Amino acid sequence: MFIKIKEKLISFFWNNNFVPESLKTFIHRSLKRFFKNQKNIKLSNEDNKLYIKQIIDIQKTKFPIGINKDKYERDKSDAKIIAYYLPQYYPTEYNDKWWGKGATEWTNVSKSMPQYIGHYQPRLPADLGFYDLRIDENIVEQVNLAREYAIYGFCFYFYSFDGKRLLDVPLDKFVNNKNIDFPFCLCWCNENWTKQWAENSDVVLMEQSKNVDSYKNFVRDIEKYITHKNYIKIKGKAVLVIYRPRLIPNAKEVIEHWRDYIKKHTGEELYIIAAAKDSYKFYEKWEWEKLGFDAISEFLPGVYEDFYKDITKQKKFVTDYFTGKVYDYEDLVNNRKLFSIKIKKMYKSVFPMWDNTTRRANNGIIFDGSNPELFEKMVYDTIVENKSRTDLDDNIIFVNAWNEWSEGAYLEPDRKYGKAYLNAILNAVTKSRF
Repeated sequence: MFIKIKEKLISFFWNNNFVPESLKTFIHRSLKRFFKNQKNIKLSNEDNKLYIKQIIDIQKTKFPIGINKDKYERDKSDAKIIAYYLPQYYPTEYNDKWWGKGATEWTNVSKSMPQYIGHYQPRLPADLGFYDLRIDENIVEQVNLAREYAIYGFCFYFYSFDGKRLLDVPLDKFVNNKNIDFPFCLCWCNENWTKQWAENSDVVLMEQSKNVDSYKNFVRDIEKYITHKNYIKIKGKAVLVIYRPRLIPNAKEVIEHWRDYIKKHTGEELYIIAAAKDSYKFYEKWEWEKLGFDAISEFLPGVYEDFYKDITKQKKFVTDYFTGKVYDYEDLVNNRKLFSIKIKKMYKSVFPMWDNTTRRANNGIIFDGSNPELFEKMVYDTIVENKSRTDLDDNIIFVNAWNEWSEGAYLEPDRKYGKAYLNAILNAVTKSRF
């Protein structure tokens, strides 16, 4: 009862039209900072000079030289690295309406600034540039790059609201282009589209219906994709990832309908994976098999938050209003904290880095200290761990993500590291053969 009342109060706060958005934001951040009792380290004159130099040096950034290597040839024993793929890189009528004319994911990326001394921002693209996914050549180049560095396939975020598709152009170009021959699957983002990225507002822009019929009908939207020759399968079944599995109403009934519909209309079978976005404590007890899921998969970094080392207070922030968290990436990798919990049939996940201050400004989550060497160790350790398991139906590892630039989670080349994170994947995959 208390939770429902709290949710209604929060919804009323963000949706009322009597208080300006700027004032809502100020109130929200002030309360959050008050309850966190967060105090930032006071900057000295020398600190200020360091920060100014950091900003000025952004202009001097040079594009890294490409990595020399042998051509990758997939071995049948290689881990299948599947990278989540965000299609939010082209203008749409909805983005124009909600965020401003011409707004794309690059809008957030290009305005980002460092929150503390030594904070790696802005993160800017190198080889592929600020690409537009309406252009086929850009998608082809992404695929070629992914294949070259041992990425097995993409998992496209799929947006459908009662049959209304959003950000559908890149996926359709991908499947319809005869020059693209690359594995893929879908992850249905079954949640409301809100303004949460804009000052943490809960204002709903596009609502995801919560009724059973709406959920049942969703399966019609994916029918034409799962019959594609390159659609990823596990045990001969088409992989479908559900982003928010706990939101499915009458999940057992809905999932049975999905299976029956696909079998009847395509002859295919589904392999349905529940993305694990919440604390591992829930998934240790969750009876997902009884609901009809085939497996679950970590969606990092959220699952193991209890094990992350908080180093927020060690940073010298340039703002008095940072209310987010800074975690230690090196501690996470070297102390193998991603292997602290073992849950049956939970596919592992990895992430090259994480920093969503681009979207959430001074309320973001940052994993400080990420570098290609540490990421390579994370991937290698995960592959080795997979080889010792007998509960998984395939040797699959998910990466968050291929191109989540506003989450600071991407494999695509950037201006600081070039292709080094991609090369980390390649090294980990080939080294694990022996």
